[in-house]
Order: sequence, then C-alpha cells, then structure tokens
Amino acid sequence: MARDAADLLLSSPLFDAEWYALRTGAEGDRAALVRHYLDTPLESRVSPHPLFDPEWFREQSPLDLRGKDPFLVYLRRRLFGTPTHPAFSTVHYRRTVPGAKEHPHGPIGHYVEVGAAEGVPGHRFLPVDAEGRGPDLRAWHLDRHRELLRLRSARPDDAVTPRAPAARSADVVSVVVPVPPGSGTWRDAWETVTPLVEAGAAERELQVLVVDGGVAADDAVRLDVLGLRHPEVEVWHGPVDGSGSTPAEALSRWAPQILARARGTVSVLLDHGVSVRGAWVTPLVEALGAQDVRAVQPVVLGRDGTVLSAGRVRPRGQAAYSFLAGLPLEDARGVERHDFSGLEACVALRTDDVAELLRSGAPDVTPTTAGGRWMVTPDSVVVRRRGGAGLALEGGRTVSGPEEAELWAAHGFDAVAPPSRLRRLRLEVDEPSPRLRWAIKNPAPAGAVGERWGDTHFASSLAAALRRVGQEVVVDRREAFDRPTAEHDDVDLLLRGLQPLRPVPDRVTLAWVISHPEALDEAEARAYDRVLAASVTWAEEHTRRWGTPVEPLLQATDPGLFHPDSALPDTGERVLFVGSARGEYRPMVRDAVTHGVPLALYGTGWAERVPPGVLRGEYVANTELSAAYRSAGVVLNDHWEDMRREGFLSNRLFDAVASGARVLTDDVAGLRDLFGRSVQVVRTPDDLVRLSTLADPDEVFGDDAERRRVAERVRREHSFDARARRLVEVAVEARLRRIGA
Repeated sequence: MARDAADLLLSSPLFDAEWYALRTGAEGDRAALVRHYLDTPLESRVSPHPLFDPEWFREQSPLDLRGKDPFLVYLRRRLFGTPTHPAFSTVHYRRTVPGAKEHPHGPIGHYVEVGAAEGVPGHRFLPVDAEGRGPDLRAWHLDRHRELLRLRSARPDDAVTPRAPAARSADVVSVVVPVPPGSGTWRDAWETVTPLVEAGAAERELQVLVVDGGVAADDAVRLDVLGLRHPEVEVWHGPVDGSGSTPAEALSRWAPQILARARGTVSVLLDHGVSVRGAWVTPLVEALGAQDVRAVQPVVLGRDGTVLSAGRVRPRGQAAYSFLAGLPLEDARGVERHDFSGLEACVALRTDDVAELLRSGAPDVTPTTAGGRWMVTPDSVVVRRRGGAGLALEGGRTVSGPEEAELWAAHGFDAVAPPSRLRRLRLEVDEPSPRLRWAIKNPAPAGAVGERWGDTHFASSLAAALRRVGQEVVVDRREAFDRPTAEHDDVDLLLRGLQPLRPVPDRVTLAWVISHPEALDEAEARAYDRVLAASVTWAEEHTRRWGTPVEPLLQATDPGLFHPDSALPDTGERVLFVGSARGEYRPMVRDAVTHGVPLALYGTGWAERVPPGVLRGEYVANTELSAAYRSAGVVLNDHWEDMRREGFLSNRLFDAVASGARVLTDDVAGLRDLFGRSVQVVRTPDDLVRLSTLADPDEVFGDDAERRRVAERVRREHSFDARARRLVEVAVEARLRRIGA
C-alpha cells in the first residue's frame, strides 16, 4: 500500500515539491520529499499542494475520511468535483473553463498548467485587473508563506515594519477582529467578517482589520484569503513572540501597529466568534456622538436568542459578571441609561482613545478608568455563535450593593447574589387588568433564518399589542422555550404550529393554534390552561370531541402596518404572490404559471420551479407588504390543505384585506362573512384566469370605497390590539382558577 501511495504521489503533478519543501523544511529530490510525506504521521502531514486544503476538503466531502489521508483519497478516487480550497472553486472552475473537466489531473491540474498563466480567476470572488486577469493562486500562496516564515523567524521588534498613521475619516468605521490561535478560529473569523462586510455596505463604509494573534501557518493564509475576497479587509500578522495569545493580548501587544492602519475616527473591537445582525454599527456610532460616552457595546445574544451580555457589572470585592445573561432580549429595554464596569464581545470606541485603553498587557484588556460612560445600546444587536471567553474590556469601575440593586430593579428584578439568583416580584390578580409578564413562544428558529418567518412578524405585532394594554412581554424562539430564566414569567403563550411546549405548573400556559392543527392531540391540549384556535369550525369540533373548551380566536392584522393609505390601487404588480415554495409547487402558483397569468412572485425556494421573469425577489420586508398588496391588481393567497379543510384562515388574508387589496384564495369556511367581496374564491384554473384578468375588477371585488370600508372593519375588529385584550382576559381567568378565586 505504501508503495502504491508513493507511486501515485510521484506520478502526480499535484504533489508540489517546491511548496512541500517550503512548508516543511524537508530537503532532497522529489522522491525524498514523497518519502518524507508518507513517513510523517497522518495527523501531522502538511498538504502537498497549495490549492488542496485537507480541512476544507474533509468538510466538503460526503465521505467519511476518519483515519484516511484526504489528499490520497482525492487522487485515488479522482474526486475532482469536490471543493478543495476556500480560494479556489473546483466547481466553478470546471463549469466555466473549457477543458478543465477533462483534464487528467482535475481542475487544480488544469489551473496550474493553463489557467494561472492565462489569468483565469480561480474563484468568482477573486479580484481581477483591468484586463480581467486574476491572481496566480499558487504563486500567491508561496509568497504568503515565505512572508509568514520571515515574520515568525524574526525577533518581534524586527518583524514589525514602522508605518505612518493613516488619515482618518468620520465616514469610515474601522472594525478590528482579533483572531487567537486554536482549532476553528479562522473559520469563526470567516463567518464573522463575510456577513459583516455585506451588512456594513448598507450602513456606512467599513474598514475591517483582521489581527492574526498567532494562528497556525495554514490558518494564517486562510485569513489572508479574506483579504483577497473583500477589498475592505486587511489582515495583519503579528510576530509569534509568546507574549500573548488571547484576543485581548493580541490587541494590547500590537495596538500601535494596528491603529496606525485605522482609517476611521471610530473603531469597533469585535470578537472573532460574533456575527452582526441588521443595522448594528450606526447605533454604536451615534451613541459615541454624546461627549460623555467613551465606549459602547451592543446587546450580545447567544445562539438561542437570549441575552449573553448587556454589559459587565463588577460588585466590590467580587468577580465581574454579564448583565441580564439568560434573559430575553426584551429585558434589555432601557439598558442604555446605565453605566457599566466593563464591556465585551463588541465594543465601539473613538479611535484616538483605543491606544490608551489598550495600553495594558493584562489577560483582560484593562483600560484606564478616567472619564466617560461605558454604556450598552439595545438598538444594536450581535450574536455570539460560540461560547467561551473572548474579548473583554474592564473599566475598573466597581458598583456598591445599592447601585447593583438599583440596576436590577430598573429591569424588574430584585437581585439576590446575582447573577446566580434573581427574584421577580409577582403581582397578585386582584385588579381588573393586572400587569403580567408574558413569554410569547415563537416557533421560528433563532438567527437570521427565523427573522423571515411569518410567526416572527406575528409574535412581534402581538407583543406590541400586549404592551399597549399594559402587559410586560418577552419573546422566545424555539431554542429558548425552556430557558432557565423562564421562572420569572407569569404567562406562557405558545403560538402552536409544529413546536409543542412543556407546560410548567407555576405559571399559566395558553396555546393559540394558528397553524398545523393536526399536530395537537387531546393529551397535549389538556395540559394547557386554555387552548385557543384560529378557526371557528375546528374549535367547535374539538370542544365536542375532547370535552374541554377550545375558544375560537382568529388570526389578526397590525393596523399600524396594514392600511389602505399605504399605496395607490393598481399602480403595482398586476397579479402578486408573496410566500415561500414550502418545498412544493404550490397549486395556486403552478396554475397561474401554467395558464399564463401575469404573475409576479416573491419568496424563497422558487428559482428551480418557475420560468425566468416570474420570480422578482426572495423577500419583501414586512414594512413594505401593505404597499405591495394595496398597489397590486390582485393578490393571490392559498392555504395548507389541512388548514383550509379545518377552517384556518391565513394571516395573509387579514393583512391584504386590511390594506384594501383585492384577493383571490382557495375556499375556506367563513370567508364571505369576514371579508365581503374583497376576497373571491378560486375553485378551478379557469376561475383563476378569469378573476385575475377582469376588465373591470371592481364589479366583482367592490369599488375602492367598498374595499376601504371592509378594510377598516377588519382593522378594527381583527387587530392585534383586539386579540391582546381577549388574551389578557383569558390569562386572568386562568390564573384566578388556579388560586381558586
């Protein structure tokens, strides 16, 4: 077997002798280098080619490569379509470069032999010159490793080339991402920087400085690929001098060299395991606009959507802790009013202050305590993807016992040796409308994917309505349904779809069935204090079947978002459908496409199903939906078959009708009584074609005045405010029943 492996490597031009000798320091001819490679223990082998990254290949390959040499597997099985390197796309290269697929040594062999010399870009994201030529990736890798060898063999003071400070601009924000050594830290940096650059483009100009705190040589070059991919990114490699390895130490040791490169008047120190979310940087910059603010942090969430840190508190004589850890994001409202002992994970500072604040070389970056507030803004939110210690700034400010108690009291808690124990004072239900703490259980997943779920918009609007009737409300995504801090809640309100909830004896649990009614059985229903359902017929049937009351509570609309003044009728798409494919060719869309209806489609999962030109985009923001509905000639709607059969009217119907739109939908019981002529039923493809292409649609759907009257009734009777008032009544009734009142 060893002989076969040696012959394979000797015969393959993909065993790059120059590269291997550079990486390992081994000497001798090609045969000697091959022997050196095979004699090296499997776990210590260095890749024999700069465009073959064993870790990347192992992640992309469907094979189980445990105990195997990935490079030898690649050669023996000719897995030339499998991605091999973050800077070289074998898939894209084979698909776009003539001859690459047929080359006897695969796309890497073709690139080294032909593509590099011709300037063919090895990846779609690589920069090209004025003639469209990309960089020679093999030569680039050799140069980068030679430079790393120079840096890491020199004395620390000799390895750093002095640099004149960059000119700074208030229009630029410099984001500094320190990357410590360790398994996977380069991957964390990739997952931080790429969305950071993409998100920042929508807000303001970003300069991203990635600081190599002493990662392994392969990881250092992987970081350099970020600089190839994004012109906003500069990677700085500090000498490996043994003086520090944590993010804090890397920043502290090399602050002058790093800050000489900063082009922004504001710098953000961002941990390598943190992802930004939404418009995150502008609130930080705006907070620093106040002269008394010296440093500011966003609220840091964990992967389950609960708070990891809303600032750091250090009681006198005790260790610092992360404020509000484990509580929902809503508990961070008002946190901007406080001063904190320290900040962590993501900290914005004036660039002129950074050098002073990083002047210590202590394990935690320890700034001076002079002047200025250390604050947190809840208008900016970031997410830590991985646990463990990261970047932390400790200001040296301690808080007294009364100050600490006041801090927690401002957020509704009595602190008893926090953060291990908190106590929330519960109100007894002895008044007509008590203030209860509600936890809305949103079945959408945490993270960016869940932001687009209809359940998330529904939960947000319902939470706002409950607050308007005097309630305290937090929202949990599915990963946080059973968070430890749920003991502080009074009412759990489950938006029951596919995700159940385990009721807890010491608080009221309400289940509002708004989708997938087949998932709820009698045993689960009896475990809740009350069950409500967005269908009159289903509620009545299951009340009879189970012998326990199920109350009808239909879906709702948000009058603040959906109203007839959002746009002018008939100024937008002729026929509009907004919704994902849900893993199928939805019949309403399929019939529209098949029968030539002039459909404009927005949603995910459609690209492979509909002809070119039909799909206009993957997403319409909830704030823009009303205008899209109102301006359309007609809006299409449909239901899951079981929901249609069981009488569950979709939320889209309420929103579109509240916007004054004309709507076509499949048949569901109760439509006409609720929506009048604004909604028409489609039973056949002929109905769809006829009703979507009427010469005078107002004859069928009612004129604009009639649709406005229907819209105002729906906005009044089926608003989230109306639902919130009823939910409070139900919760109070259930709580009184629990105490026997």
